[in-house]
Amino acid sequence: MSDDEESSSNDEEVLPPHAVEAVRRQERDFHRIRDDGENSDDDDDEDDDEDNDDVDDDEDSSDDTKREPFNINLPSTHQYLHIPRADDKLFDYKPLEANTVISVSIIKLHVVMFPNQLLPFHAADNMTVRQLVEASSKGTLIALKPDFVANSRDIATLIQVVQVSAIDNEGVSIHALGRQRCKIREEHSAINGMRYGEVEVLDDRELRPFIPYDVSRSLARMRMPKKRYVQQILSWLSSWFPNDKIDANLSEVLLQFITLIAQNIADVLMKLYLFHGLSNLDTVKGLTSFSFWVAANIPVDTVIRLALLEESCTDRRIINECLHLRKINRIVCKRCGTFLCSLSDIISISTEGNSALYVNPSGYVHDMFTVSKLNSTTPQGNPSAEFSWFPGYEWTIHNCACCRNFIGWRFTSKSLKPRYFYGISRAMVCPRDRNRLLNEGPRDFADEYLYLQL
Repeated sequence: MSDDEESSSNDEEVLPPHAVEAVRRQERDFHRIRDDGENSDDDDDEDDDEDNDDVDDDEDSSDDTKREPFNINLPSTHQYLHIPRADDKLFDYKPLEANTVISVSIIKLHVVMFPNQLLPFHAADNMTVRQLVEASSKGTLIALKPDFVANSRDIATLIQVVQVSAIDNEGVSIHALGRQRCKIREEHSAINGMRYGEVEVLDDRELRPFIPYDVSRSLARMRMPKKRYVQQILSWLSSWFPNDKIDANLSEVLLQFITLIAQNIADVLMKLYLFHGLSNLDTVKGLTSFSFWVAANIPVDTVIRLALLEESCTDRRIINECLHLRKINRIVCKRCGTFLCSLSDIISISTEGNSALYVNPSGYVHDMFTVSKLNSTTPQGNPSAEFSWFPGYEWTIHNCACCRNFIGWRFTSKSLKPRYFYGISRAMVCPRDRNRLLNEGPRDFADEYLYLQL
């Protein structure tokens, strides 16, 4: 037996039969969505019927066998910005030591950006243009601060400008990469209005590997693959307790708790792997990078994303992501609570995952994730290929059918596969479980989070 086959066999030994069947069912659904580009099911919401009326002609006249698969490498290049292609090389960056304090310029945007994320940006005002061009030429960092009331602790992300377009009458466009988390200690405004200040580089701690203390007969009786799995989960859970060591009584309680949640976490991670195409992400390396990639891709709102960015422990961040992902059942309109889509409708159209940042011609950055279908929305205007974020696709604005609030876009193509998909603006929706909103915290941040009693 090969190493891969043995590893797969060991994984199935950890999962109970019903969890294995759930994973296989998810895998079948995943391949169906990727291959078909989402064909509407008979039992879909009636509200979705009017959304799909305008593509019937396309579906009848275009044979799937004649369609070319969409190149998922294209969205991350952001060709609509017309930035010259850089050489295929890694941009030099030496991570700064934790607790280092540096002086940087500051940009505020209505997005939460994680390390390793790519930011496309366009600026037309002279001050911001100078700021971006100087950062590119000198190799200096910029602090991107999420401009939300909920960001009360001034958490930000250090970004590095890696590509810049030629300056013209319309301004300048750039690509920037998120590098490290930071906290803004002091913020000032220059005479010309440019923001700058001192920031402290934050640490991302990974817990030490679990030390196999002989703390439980239950653990000792486990087969080795399952024991290693439990030890890994136990390392994560230890981050919730103040002491480095876990005594025997506590470990027995934790072991019983792990028995209940291990299969769910394994199921969640497998779902994440299947629906978000982790196998395509060659740049995701290491536990901390993985935790940031997950944070960028799960469909949670601004308040939760800020909490994940603020979290200093990698292991605890992953646990929180798993817990949030387990709760999410559907996505609803942020204004009126109308059901829009389910978690299983999320698909990946880019190597970055299902979520990415995109910028419009006015310089507004949208945090968007992609889904195969969208219920209860109505189109606005005619399809347009101008400034399309997905080459070969035309976009149409879609609003909530109930409250008319903007939700996102529909992308359609006459020659590519899938025939169509939707992009949802994260700022316009909220995650829900079966009974309530995922985030039911205090109603302090009304401008970012609308508390809904449904």
